[in-house]
Amino acid sequence: MPRPPHTRSQAADRIANQRAANIRLVRTVILGTIAVTVAIVWLGDQYGIAREETLQYLGATLLFVVGLAGLGFLGFLTMLLVRRLRQRRDDAALSADREKSDQS
Repeated sequence: MPRPPHTRSQAADRIANQRAANIRLVRTVILGTIAVTVAIVWLGDQYGIAREETLQYLGATLLFVVGLAGLGFLGFLTMLLVRRLRQRRDDAALSADREKSDQS
């Protein structure tokens, strides 16, 4: 039984739901980051630490986390490069073996 042309398919509904979930996740991460930042600044004020100093600590922490993420990404790229080089080497060895067996 054909469905009416104005209804969406299950795949389209699933994609729309995934997009909505991704948008909610991004919103939650952003709001959580803002809440934690405000809480840290408030806590610094409660302990008598200057707001400027607290923000400097937050900036240093952000740089540290971004640096670690960058190192992880470099490790990923290195692993990817090694895999591709091994794949090429294995493909070249396989084609060389085939050429030898074809010549025999």
